[in-house]
Amino acid sequence: MNNLKSTISQVIEENLISTEWSDAVNTEVKDLNLNSKDHPRKDLTKVPFITIDGADAKDFDDAVFCNINDSGFLLNVAIADVAELVNEDSYLDKEAKKRGTSIYFPSKVIPMLPEKISNNLCSLVPDEIRNVLVSEINFSLDGSIKSYKFFAATPAASSFISASRASSCHAVTSFSASSIRAKSAFASPSIP
Repeated sequence: MNNLKSTISQVIEENLISTEWSDAVNTEVKDLNLNSKDHPRKDLTKVPFITIDGADAKDFDDAVFCNINDSGFLLNVAIADVAELVNEDSYLDKEAKKRGTSIYFPSKVIPMLPEKISNNLCSLVPDEIRNVLVSEINFSLDGSIKSYKFFAATPAASSFISASRASSCHAVTSFSASSIRAKSAFASPSIP
């Protein structure tokens, strides 16, 4: 394990990867709170999204829901929306642009955004309301895209379930060219 730690440290140092936050960024982040009332969002409180990040993830920022009907299926892909927390040209915005992405090592993560945002305010976890951007895609039964749209939404905190928990609930969906059949442990509500 010592070899792994020293190798990771070497990669970070050689590539000048920032692992600390400036005082200016820390000051901006300190008083951040999620306020979903300022901007209208579609209410998806009845939709049981499944997070698709691994069980060992630190930040749960992606979730999906698929509803199957007689004419095809509706796929909703939700991603955590940081736009109301990261103001354009702020110190936080500039640092996030400089970093470009979170960097994942086997035993270490260097986040693009401070942990208060990535692991807390924007993490799609149960029992917390979170802002998301949703891509809603309508597919025909043969898998062709019929339509799509994008919108801001606020799913219910209780609607997030991890992929590992979903599989333990025997949530199974099978797809084939000739038909689509779904077996699910949860109800498939329609999208409001």
